[in-house]
Amino acid sequence: MKFSRIFVILLQMKLITVFSSMSVMDVQLAKAVLESEGIQSSIADYHIASIAPHYIPALSGIKLNVKEQDYHDAKKILDDYMGKIQKPANKKTEHTVNKMKCPKCGSENLIKTGASKMWALIVISFLFMDGVPRKPYLKCRDCGYKVKIKNI
Repeated sequence: MKFSRIFVILLQMKLITVFSSMSVMDVQLAKAVLESEGIQSSIADYHIASIAPHYIPALSGIKLNVKEQDYHDAKKILDDYMGKIQKPANKKTEHTVNKMKCPKCGSENLIKTGASKMWALIVISFLFMDGVPRKPYLKCRDCGYKVKIKNI
């Protein structure tokens, strides 16, 4: 009788996905963060992902589930934690990369291009010599102007 009662309680307990990732380590880290705050969680599809990692995209990632009543607390904890680890360590680098402007038209709509590995592979394959690596540059999407960049 006692076993059936526990089984019924488990069936009635609703689990909600609070976090999902393609990396087992990310999900385990999130689980450790929640457990350090006293929130119980479980990793769905953990065994499939560890045995056959090529199935992870088919599963839409590895999911971390919590009880329905703990969802809002868990989401807040994980959002706070992820916000802390995703901040850039070097604000100067973030400012330089994100705020570069086209010297010709002043647009911030730039894309990084150049330094193609495929180009080097083709040169090596067909000419049997070292490929000439292309320097990376930024290209303005508005006016087409190209700017050579260093150390990015």
